[in-house]
Amino acid sequence: MAAGLVQWCMGIFRMLALVALLLVPWGNLGSVQADTTADRLAASKLVARAGKIAQTVAKLRGLALKSKIERGVMSKSQIRARILKILDREYTPEELAAESLGLKRLGLIPEKADYAKVMVDMLQDQIAGFYDQHEKKLYIAGWAQAGGEMLMAHEIDHALQDQHFDLGKFMAADRKNGDSMAARQALLEGDGVALMLEFEMAAANQAPPWGNPMVMGVLRRGLAQGASSLSHVPLALREGLLFPYVGGVEFVAHFRKHHSWRSIDAMYKRPPLSTEHILHPKKYESYELPIAIAAERPKSLAGYAEKVSNVIGEKGVELFLRTHGVELQRAVVAGAGWGGDRLAVYAGAGHRGSALPKTVGVWQTSWDEERDAAEFFEALEHALPSLAGSKGQSGKHRLSFEAKGLVLIAERRGSLVLLLFGAPKNTSDALRLEVWHQWQGTSSRP
Repeated sequence: MAAGLVQWCMGIFRMLALVALLLVPWGNLGSVQADTTADRLAASKLVARAGKIAQTVAKLRGLALKSKIERGVMSKSQIRARILKILDREYTPEELAAESLGLKRLGLIPEKADYAKVMVDMLQDQIAGFYDQHEKKLYIAGWAQAGGEMLMAHEIDHALQDQHFDLGKFMAADRKNGDSMAARQALLEGDGVALMLEFEMAAANQAPPWGNPMVMGVLRRGLAQGASSLSHVPLALREGLLFPYVGGVEFVAHFRKHHSWRSIDAMYKRPPLSTEHILHPKKYESYELPIAIAAERPKSLAGYAEKVSNVIGEKGVELFLRTHGVELQRAVVAGAGWGGDRLAVYAGAGHRGSALPKTVGVWQTSWDEERDAAEFFEALEHALPSLAGSKGQSGKHRLSFEAKGLVLIAERRGSLVLLLFGAPKNTSDALRLEVWHQWQGTSSRP
């Protein structure tokens, strides 16, 4: 896992993708491990074998080792310190509060959650190894022994990616498009997991496994089992952590089944643009461009400041629906056909931090066809009562809920669906019409 702290693996926001860069990609995900002297000694012995493992990985991956890969061992306390250092490097306090606010506005984490603490506490026990692209050095956790050579192969693959494709440049943050960043992250991690599996197969003198349809099922079950101890973590964060590994390796496997690693190398110059590309590789093959929606602050929100602007993406749509009670298969179907979106959150005078009061969310989604928009809208009929916490009024093309003078509205017009969160009742109609007028005109495929 290349270094960072948390740039969204689910597609919504940067912190989650930075999380994915640091997690162990195998069945021990989620298990709390000891960190004893004996463990650290065993990890040091594993690190000592890194040179030989690197030669095997370079040959399998078809990428020459340009320079020696520095490596080391970290204890739990050192890992926590590194997480906090990365967090401080990647975020200003205002950016961290804004990301937390965006997740809360969509109901993806509880309103009173301490977002940073949830992520840091979780990461401290989940990280088994990582490659730090800033130091050009890979680290193994002191307790990482089971599957250690596979883990080492995964991290060495990230080092090779960095030497050949410049991970810092490749993952340069578009801070207003978490979905695009999630897609790039899925390519990196899918590459790493696929190489890790080929490394294990080669050790058993077996061919790459991509012609075996059972491989993906076994991998998914292994990752799900490993993540079972994360049940206390909000679904969107938990599932978001797994997406770069599961979605990413399925994406890479689609191409490795019939092509060499050179086809994957080419993707670093022509990267996937959205989680839609990862979920539907044929859309990557045709290089279908996401619809761009430029958000303009509505005049009816005069005095409000934009705090969040981001792209949620197809995977994010699925997780939003599942978080609010829509069953898995229906959420997956409702997310398919995504064309583009933009979420903006505006804060009024006196707003502080990531608190929800005095904030208004505007989420415009565009769909490939009108029937896709209709499927999403129908799924919202099941999801929004949970988010609103009350029964609402429903019509053929509009849903509305009210509580304490604030409204939650969803409205469909053709292949577009608009959602407003926390809008003052006395200005909600003007806001709704203004967004339809301003934002719709900027929605077009290049």
